[in-house]
Amino acid sequence: MIKEFDLAKILKTALKNGGEFAEIYAEETESTQLVGEEKRIEKILQGIDRGIGIRVIHNLQTAYGYTNDTSEKALMGLAESVSQAV
Repeated sequence: MIKEFDLAKILKTALKNGGEFAEIYAEETESTQLVGEEKRIEKILQGIDRGIGIRVIHNLQTAYGYTNDTSEKALMGLAESVSQAV
């Protein structure tokens, strides 16, 4: 999902206001749910949850942001926001 992104640039942006540590967390979960009643399947639900989070630590305090927009532009914006929070 984020392999093609310039992760060093994103982390540098997250740290630019004095953070001591930053990390990027990407998640993608697929799920299938079967709903049954009286020994029959009523419906099948499928879904994908996908998103990216950035955490920055500064002076033993943590700032965290999360987005489900998995574009590099959105991730840079998130890094900027989290950077300002510290």
